[in-house]
Amino acid sequence: MAKHKKQKNNKKIVKEKERKKDSPSFFALPFDLKRWISGVAMFLVAIVIALSFFGLAGIAGNKIFEVLTFLTGKTFFVFPVIFFLLGITVIKTQSKVIWYPLLLSIRNLRGFKHGK
Repeated sequence: MAKHKKQKNNKKIVKEKERKKDSPSFFALPFDLKRWISGVAMFLVAIVIALSFFGLAGIAGNKIFEVLTFLTGKTFFVFPVIFFLLGITVIKTQSKVIWYPLLLSIRNLRGFKHGK
């Protein structure tokens, strides 16, 4: 009897999880739209960083310049190109697993500063 009751409870839990998974949340956006938003955000970050080279990005741009120069040194000047290429990649690719390689590539940029 207890075994039968436990199986019923498990079925109820599975059904509730499936129902929650299928019901869209208030902020649910299609995958394509999320990709486009991320890509445009990457382009904007590239533009702000590029403008900060020349002091044209305002107070926030100057702070970004100071912080990223402190963290990465001369490698900082590669960031606009990287963010521009990432924007293109995010928009063009159909894969959902893109952020982990992105984080690894940005982290590995630090090694370029100490290269000979």
